[in-house]
Formats: sequence, C-alpha cells, structure tokens
Amino acid sequence: MGTKNKIFAGMILLVAWSFPLQFFYAQGSSIEVSDLESRLDAELEGEKSPSGEKVPMENQWDVYGFFQNRNFFSANRYADMMTLRNEARANVNLRYGNKFQYVKVAGDVYAYPSAASNDLDDGRAELREMYFSAGDVLVFLIGKKAYQWGSADVFNVVNYTDQADQRKLFATDKDDRYLGVYSASLKYIFGEFSVETLAIPYFAAPLLPSQEWEIRMDPYSTPFGALPVQINRSGYVASGWRNASYAARSGGTLGNFDFHLAYFNGISRSFLFAPSLEVVTPGSAQLNMDPVFSRVQSAGLDFAFTWDKLSVRAESSYTNDMPAVEKMDDKTLSSVNPMILIIPGKYTMGKTEREQYLSYVVGVDYNLWGNNGRVLAEWMEGYYLFNKEKYSELLLNRLLLFRVEDKWLNERLITELGTIIRPVDKSPGYGVLYKLGWDFKNGLTMETEGYFFFSADDAFFDMLEYKDMVAISAKMTF
Repeated sequence: MGTKNKIFAGMILLVAWSFPLQFFYAQGSSIEVSDLESRLDAELEGEKSPSGEKVPMENQWDVYGFFQNRNFFSANRYADMMTLRNEARANVNLRYGNKFQYVKVAGDVYAYPSAASNDLDDGRAELREMYFSAGDVLVFLIGKKAYQWGSADVFNVVNYTDQADQRKLFATDKDDRYLGVYSASLKYIFGEFSVETLAIPYFAAPLLPSQEWEIRMDPYSTPFGALPVQINRSGYVASGWRNASYAARSGGTLGNFDFHLAYFNGISRSFLFAPSLEVVTPGSAQLNMDPVFSRVQSAGLDFAFTWDKLSVRAESSYTNDMPAVEKMDDKTLSSVNPMILIIPGKYTMGKTEREQYLSYVVGVDYNLWGNNGRVLAEWMEGYYLFNKEKYSELLLNRLLLFRVEDKWLNERLITELGTIIRPVDKSPGYGVLYKLGWDFKNGLTMETEGYFFFSADDAFFDMLEYKDMVAISAKMTF
C-alpha cells in the first residue's frame, strides 16, 4: 500500500473508531435499562431532553424570510451607465416541529422586470433547502441541506459538500454563497463535540457567474490567428443522480477554541478549467474552457479562536489526487496539425493529470470599538505540491481581502469599505468594494453597494476590468 493510501486509510479508521470510543467515555461503561427508559419517558413528556435540557415538545410553525428589490447598474469607466438587471426576490423559510424533530423548507422566487442580460428569462423558483431532521444526541437528517463546513469568513476550502453559487461573484451575500445538496447524514453529539457522516448521491456542479458577472477572456493569439475564447458552463460531468460523494467531520469546542477535522471522497467542486479547440465549421474555430469535475480524496482541518477583541480563523485542505491541467502556451498550439481546422470537432489542447494539492485560508478580525466596528483580513491560496509551474491555477486563487465595517447612529447607518487583491505580481490587480445602508429598525433596510476592478498586469482581474457596477436595494424582513 502506498504512503498516500496509508494516510487516508488511517484517517478513515480514526473516524470509524472515534465514534464508539467517544460514546463509551461520554455515556460511561454501562447504562441501566431503567435509566434509559426514564430518560425517554421524560423526553416524550416534554420535561427533559436526553441531554438533560428542559424543552417543551409541542410542534410549532416558524416562518421567516424577506422581500428584496435589487437593481444592478453598469459603472464601466469606458461606457455610459446602463441597467444590467432589476431583480425582485422573495425568500421564504418554513420550519415545523420541535427542537428534536422538524421539517424545514427554504426557497427563493426571482423575477426580473427589466434586464440587459439575456439569460434571465422572466424569473425562476429555486429550492435552497428541504429536509427532515430527528434526534437529540443522535441526529438523523435526510433531504436537501447546506452544511457550510468551515470557519473562514469569506473563502472556504473545506466546504466539500455544498453547491457553490458564484452567479453574482463578489456581489453574493454571505448567506447565499452555498445551496443545499441532496444527502443523508447521521450526527452524534456528546457535550461540545460531535461526529457527523453523510452521503451525497446527487452531484451538483458549482454555479458559474451569470451574464453581467460572466468572466470573459480576450481572443487568444495562435498560429491560426486570433481565436475567441468561450467558457463552457456544462462541464465534463453534469449535475445528476450519479457519482455519489461521501464525507465525515468530527470536532467541537474547548473554551474559546473551535476545531474540526474532515474527510471527503467524491466529486471535486473546485473551479478548474481545461482548454480545448473546437472547430465549428471548416476554417472557423474557437477555444473552449471546460470545467473539470473529477473524483478526489481530500482531508481538511479548520479552527477558530477568540482572544479579547481578536478573532483568528483558519482552514486547510489536502487532496492527494487533484486534477491538474497543463498550461496552454504557444508551443502547445503550434504542435496542432493545421489540417484539423477543416474537420469540425473538438480537440483537447492539454493533458489533465493528477497531482497532490494543498490549499489554505487564514483570516483575522479585530474589534475596533463598540459591538460592530471591526477590521477583517483574509488570505486564500492553493497550489500543487509538485510541478506547480507546469499546471494552470484554479479560477479563484491567491486572493487577499481587507475590509473595515461598522454601524453608526444607534446601529442604523451601515458602512463597509474593502479591497480584494492578488499580491503576487509587481503590478497586482485589485478590486474596491463598498456598501452604505440604512436600517429603519422596522424590518426595512436600504443599501447601495459598488464593485470596481483594476487589472494592472493580473490575468484574473483583467477578466473583470469591464465589470464595474453599482447596486441599489431595498429589503424587508419578516
């Protein structure tokens, strides 16, 4: 057995053995039958849960959500301002049951009264979560659920399970970054610690940026002339009831320190693209960038702790068989036989190999004053452990976020100012982000936000150079 397989076999055994051992030490070496029956009777009567907490057992309805109107305008420095989309959204969350057994359904309905984008149609309905959960010490869950593993504030590298939603890219609200996945899970809770295992039979590919945020690449110079570049949204593996994934997570809280270990065996949800040459008609061709979703094995660690006004968060993920796409260069293109340009079809331009991959996130925030004033900084990076100069980077990589935020005037005035930068070149690209809002303290909040990008010599921000935009929104919660 190779070294890498030994590592993952050991992790599986560790997770498997931790369950009975933790149960043994949490419950004691024996449990009297009469004691177990009395605890169950107490739970049914609503006096105590098995954990000893007094909780009423009556089933209750809980309904909450919001209505929002959000208008996006192009703020392109090289063109006149124009409306990109007028988005009306209704978010509804329904929960019925009690603390230990309940059903939850969460969804959105979108309408677009006016928009320049041609991929929005008249609107859509979207199911975010729909699941049934039962249990106290041992919790069983089945349905569509967003697990949101990880401790980082902005970037997550150990959230192996949820469907990433990048349709609005940097304009995505924190609560909207992930959609639930169809799954079944079993979670054992003992005090401040837990062990969770889950199976995901349905693969949900990440959602790529939509029309106004769509990442575009300049035509690529080749020996055959300048070829347009098109990002393919379908990918090699489409969403569907196949390619099941499995995951486990264990950890808990010790005082101000929170930590978790995770293991994942399934389809990677990373944003990685492989180039291919597509001959549409004889003499007419384009370069396609196809998303790559392949089965991988990953192990992750995340932790967070607070000390006075300082909070620190970190995540790290190791993948021993990450897909690695060779960089496309002039040598690769010049090796292509020009005769293929007369034969319609699709031709792979670079090999996809497997390599060990490490990614991590480190973030800190410091409470400046009051309850809401803080400075936040977070860095995310990932790289292949060997031959990293040979392979293309993931789309979202090596990004530093810095943000200052606060609420003023009895927490009515909302202010945020930040920048996102790739400090890896002499002339790094960056973006400037702001938010200014007013909370009326009756459920209504009005905000304006802006996103401005400067490419310099950075390839990633060069794709966003003409994506400057501002948004105005009104949101009523209920």
